[in-house]
Amino acid sequence: MKCACALCRACETREKCASETIALFPGIELRYVSLTSETPPDCARSADYTLLIWYCRRGSLAWRGSDNRRVALAPDDCALNAAAAWDDLAPEPGGEAFEGLCVSVDLKKLTEQPAALIAEANVTGEALWDKYCTSPLSAAPADDTLRALLQGLYAEAGDASSPLRLSWRRARVIELLLWLSRPEPRAEKAPDDAISAHTAEQVAIIREIHEDLTHHIETRVTIEELSRRYLMNPTTLKTVFKSVYGTSLAAHMKEHRMGLAAQLLRESDLSIAEIAQRVGYESQSKLTAAFKEYFGMPPKEYRQRR
Repeated sequence: MKCACALCRACETREKCASETIALFPGIELRYVSLTSETPPDCARSADYTLLIWYCRRGSLAWRGSDNRRVALAPDDCALNAAAAWDDLAPEPGGEAFEGLCVSVDLKKLTEQPAALIAEANVTGEALWDKYCTSPLSAAPADDTLRALLQGLYAEAGDASSPLRLSWRRARVIELLLWLSRPEPRAEKAPDDAISAHTAEQVAIIREIHEDLTHHIETRVTIEELSRRYLMNPTTLKTVFKSVYGTSLAAHMKEHRMGLAAQLLRESDLSIAEIAQRVGYESQSKLTAAFKEYFGMPPKEYRQRR
């Protein structure tokens, strides 16, 4: 199976592109991609009914459509959609080094020739198509489980020619497809309903808190301090924040801090200690520990790869 989507063709036409493609099951391929510079692709329409699962391990890539819509992959971002969803996108100039992977799934073959565990779980291509291929393409941070599954595809399991390595990758991809096919929790199905359960005033206060925190990211503020400042019960504050932004306040702010730290490492000559202060960490060591946990590498190594 050869994908001709704009994203894959960008990889094929980009200078100094290293890639490895492994056939795992009928219609399912795993591709590791490493890019160091780019040239615009000659886009072609993709085969129908193919799901692409892209994951950025290091670096970044960005594309922009003819309607000025932009899709960007940063470290630990993923994008899941039909291959054809990429066809209107062209790579933005000035891209940095990128390392990541793509799982390509021919959804018709998945239904017609499923692996045993896939068939046993009644996972079908139609269900995955309806779930991931009918909405506009976008990139989003992988949650903890999805991140672990995708990162697990980099785990070593014997030498390159070892059957164990192939079996390991097959097992990981089956686990990935099973996880993607899981029923969505009710709260995730109707976020608008969750928000509407709170008063307009409460939602407005939470949005004000978010604005304040993200504009003063160098300052640490506790839930109790926010509760007193905005006259809102701490439990209510945490509940409404999660309803509005889909995650806890602490996790949400960590994403902002890590994103800004990565940007400053790429785009500035500030020391790591200075960056720690800019993003709200009291010491270089605490930033380093948080950054390594989030990105899988310490800030110094991340900067060297920019």
